[in-house]
Amino acid sequence: MGIRPGQIGIHAVDLKNFSLTHPGFLLGSVTIRLRIRGAAARSISKPMVTHSEPAYDVFKALADPTRREVLAILRTGEQSVNSIAREFAMTRPAVSKHLRLLLDARLVSERRDGRNRLYHLNTQPLRDVDRWLSDYRALWQNKLLKLKSYLEEPPRRKH
Repeated sequence: MGIRPGQIGIHAVDLKNFSLTHPGFLLGSVTIRLRIRGAAARSISKPMVTHSEPAYDVFKALADPTRREVLAILRTGEQSVNSIAREFAMTRPAVSKHLRLLLDARLVSERRDGRNRLYHLNTQPLRDVDRWLSDYRALWQNKLLKLKSYLEEPPRRKH
């Protein structure tokens, strides 16, 4: 992707060390390294935000085909981790890791029934994604309709 002219690239090594890059027009790129010390460094040593954005978690969860398959299994109803694990050629702990990520993204909910943990699909995050995609869907449907009408036009004769 790179940095376009006029943009400043910021690379954070950690919370106290940064490097800023500005592409120069005459002298080439300029890089400035910063180190925050003293009271300022102590005040930012603990990040204010300790969790990622929920929408990002949903997309991260949906990116994996195994997790999409788990969601497809849960469409039929509540399932135990053992019954979900039987559908895959992987260990139960591996399936549990996938379920943990789905729980973090709020795509599944968990309830305990004795010693068993039962999982069921939570469709609200999927509805939120669908609502977000609806604007893009409308845009592309409109573009595809225009393309279709253009392609179906009879060829124009050149004079």
